[in-house]
Parts: sequence; C-alpha cells; structure tokens
Amino acid sequence: MRREVDMECKEVQRLQGADLDEELDAPNAARLAAHRSDCADCSREYAQLAALRKQVRESGTRFGAPAGLAQRVRETLAASLPIAAPVQSPARTSALSPRAHWPWAWINFGAAATAMAALIVTLGLLLAQPGASSGLDDELVASHYRALQVDHLTDVASSDQHTVKPWFTGKLDFSPPAYDFAAKGYTLVGGRLDYVGGRSVAALAYQRHRHVINVFIWPQAGSAGAGEGARSEHGFHLLGWTDEGLAFRAVSDAAPRDLAELRDLIVEESHRRL
Repeated sequence: MRREVDMECKEVQRLQGADLDEELDAPNAARLAAHRSDCADCSREYAQLAALRKQVRESGTRFGAPAGLAQRVRETLAASLPIAAPVQSPARTSALSPRAHWPWAWINFGAAATAMAALIVTLGLLLAQPGASSGLDDELVASHYRALQVDHLTDVASSDQHTVKPWFTGKLDFSPPAYDFAAKGYTLVGGRLDYVGGRSVAALAYQRHRHVINVFIWPQAGSAGAGEGARSEHGFHLLGWTDEGLAFRAVSDAAPRDLAELRDLIVEESHRRL
C-alpha cells in the first residue's frame, strides 16, 4: 500500500508545475487538488513551488531595448515603404480630386503590408538578443530548484547507465542518453521524469563535487541553435546544446566550465557509441 502511495506522490509531484500554470485539464487538476488535501508532503511541495514561481516573476531580470533599436526600426520601415512620385495633374483636376492632396494617396498599400510584415520580423530579430530571459529558462531553473528543495532528484537512483536508461522506456517518446562519468568527476546520481515547456522531459542528475547538475533532455523542435549557449538566470548557470536530434539544457550553480565539460563528455560518448 505504501508503495502505491509513493508512486502516486511521484506522479503528482511531476505534474505540480503544470497544475500551477493551469496547463492540466479539469479532471487531472481536480485529482491533484484532492491528493494534496490528504498529503502533507505534496501540499508542502506545491506551496514551495508557488512561492518560487512568485519570486521568479517578481525578481526576474528585465531587458531594455538594445541601443539604436529605434533608429534601425525607422531605417527598416523607410526602406520598405516605397512612395511613388506624385502625378502632375492639371489645376482643374486637382480642384475636383481631393485625394490628390492626401499624403497617403501615393503609398503603395501592397508594399505597406509587406513592409509591416518585414518590420514585425525585424523587431523580433532585433529584440532576440543573446542572454535574454525566456519562459523556458525560468521553468528549467524552477524545476532544478524544486528538485533540490524537495529532495526529488531521481525517480530511479543509480549510477548504472544500464539501469537508468531502460527506466525511461515506455515513459517517454524518445530514448535519452544516460552515461556515468565518475572517473572524470561527474557521477550519475540517477534520472527522473519532469515537465518543462508543456511536455514530459528526461532529467539526469549528476554530482560534481558539492554541486548538483540537472541535465534536461527532450526531442529537438524548431530551428537548430535555438536556446543554445551559456547564460545565467536567477543565480544559476544554464548551458544549452543540441545533438543527434535531442535538445539538452544543463542547469546548476556549478561553474560554467563544469557545465561545458559535462556537455563535451556527453557529446563525445554519444558519438563514440554511434
């Protein structure tokens, strides 16, 4: 009976973040609420997660527009809005044709629509500066922090890759790589299911000296390179990369060079096994 309760708690804890973000359907949200009413541990975890979410929203970094953005937008708009030269009309025609005095009469409205679309794209590109905070980064940091606070780093605790990797079979629609690098100073602690970016993901926990590194893995979607690179959010370091159709995000308070070294070890081992 106790084992069944533990399994239910793990499932509830995995979905707490989605519940807090109102991403669950009504029946599942009601099921989690009913479980929390009888489970002090899950209720406490939900309260901690809500407090963390509030803290992240209130203290999250805000980024202003890059210097020179306004000028670049004006230049882009000016270059994209061709204005035809006014047609010289006889004076009598001008008097009978009020539209001849309208400034907008000379604008090619087809070009204007195209220019507006170009402006929207340009704004998106100009504002997407490296290091800008994203909702996904906030979710990753929150999941990392939550796993540490409620002592839920693993659903399967093992440094044996032949135990951890098969555990995900049937639980995810992909097979995450799970390697132990204890000899290099990165010990595989185990793995767990998590919920990030609106989908279930694999999370591998590594011990690096006194630090924990969570490596989140899911199938790559969208353009390659999105979300890659190193950055910091709310006191934690993040490193993103893609490899063999999978997206990886490492999160920790360990030094950025440690995240980079672990990334290199994972990529090298994955390619060695191809």
